Amino acid sequence: MSLNFTAVNTSEHDNGAALGSLSHLNATVGSFKYYWSETSDNFYVENDTLYLGRNWHFDYEVNEYRKLGEGNSWSSYPVNDIPIKYNDTNGIEQWFQVPKEALSFSNIDESLSLDSIQAASFSFGSEIAEVNAGDLQFTSLSTSSWDAVSVDGDTLKLANEWYFNPNTDAITNASGTFYTLDEPRTVYLTLFDENNIRSLSSELNLDATAFSDVVKSHTPYYAGSKVGDISQANETYINALLFNDQKAWLTDPVNVEEQTDAEETIITFSFSGIDQAGQYTSNYTLPNPSSDVIYPFQSVHMEATRLALAEFEKVANLKFLEVAENADQVGTLRFAFTDAVNLIDPNDSDSQAGGWASGPYGSAVGG
Repeated sequence: MSLNFTAVNTSEHDNGAALGSLSHLNATVGSFKYYWSETSDNFYVENDTLYLGRNWHFDYEVNEYRKLGEGNSWSSYPVNDIPIKYNDTNGIEQWFQVPKEALSFSNIDESLSLDSIQAASFSFGSEIAEVNAGDLQFTSLSTSSWDAVSVDGDTLKLANEWYFNPNTDAITNASGTFYTLDEPRTVYLTLFDENNIRSLSSELNLDATAFSDVVKSHTPYYAGSKVGDISQANETYINALLFNDQKAWLTDPVNVEEQTDAEETIITFSFSGIDQAGQYTSNYTLPNPSSDVIYPFQSVHMEATRLALAEFEKVANLKFLEVAENADQVGTLRFAFTDAVNLIDPNDSDSQAGGWASGPYGSAVGG
C-alpha cells in the first residue's frame, strides 16, 4: 500500500509553509520523518505534517524552493519527489516518496507599490510611504539602496539626516547634497515574515509621486526656494539685469493659492534677527553668520524695504509676500544688516558696499 499524502494549497514566498499531511495504513502515528532530516534543512515533518524548511519557501515564477543564505545570497533547490521514512506497526523503518505532482502551490501578486503618507515637508527623517506587496504578507523590510532612504517596519522613510524639499522635488541633507526625483530612482527592498525570515527581495521606483501627500509649508532657514530657467527678454535693458545662467525664483508650491493668475510669481521675504538671533546654514560666505554679526532692520528700514518691493510689483508680474522668521520658516529674500567687510575695490578700504544679495539659487544661500 502506498503512502497517503493530502496536499494543502501552499502560497509562494511562505517560509516554512505546510505542504500536506502524511498517513499510511501500517505506519506508527507520529513516526514520519523527512528521509534526509539529519543532513538537510529543506523539509521537516511534525505531527505527521510535511513542511518546508523554516527558512525555505517556494517561488512560483522560477518553480523552485529558495532561501537566503549567508552573505545575502539565495540558495535554490529544485522541485522533486520528496523521500519520507516512517516506522511500521512492527517497528521496521520504511520509506516512500511524495511525488512532486502531488504538491500544490499557488501564485500570488507580490508586486511592490507605495501608499503615500501625509508627512511634513522639510522634516528630517520623515516617513515617505507604506510599502504594499500585493498578496504577500510581511511584517518588516530593509533596504541598502542609498544613504538617503531607510525603513521602519513596513514603512519607507528618509534617513535621519535627510528631508524632502517640495520646492525642488529633491531629497536633501543639511550639507546641501541632494537627489532630484524628476527621474525615478531604484529602491531595493527585502521583505521579512513574522519570524524575521526573508521572504522576498525586489525593487521599485521612487519618484516625486511618492511625496504627493506631503504637507506643504514655507521654506525653513536650511532649505532653498523654487528656482527655474527663464528665457532672455527682447529688451536689451532688461537683459542687462539678468544673470548669465538665466535663473529666476518661481512660486513655491505652498504659495500657489496666493497667485492672482498662473503667470504671477510670488517671492517671499523676511527680516532676519527680529526678536531672535536668526538661524543660518553653514554655507554662507559673505556675510558668514558664524563670524560676522547680523543686525536686524529697524522699523524705518523695514518699511522702506516694503515700499521698494511694491515698486517692483508695479512693473513686473511679481508679488512679494512677507513672512515672519522663526525656526520653521524664512523668506526667500532675507533682509538684515551686517558688519561684514565687502569692498567693491579690494585696494580701496573706503569702497565698502552699502548692500548686496545673492541671486536665484536652489539652496538656502540664494537671496
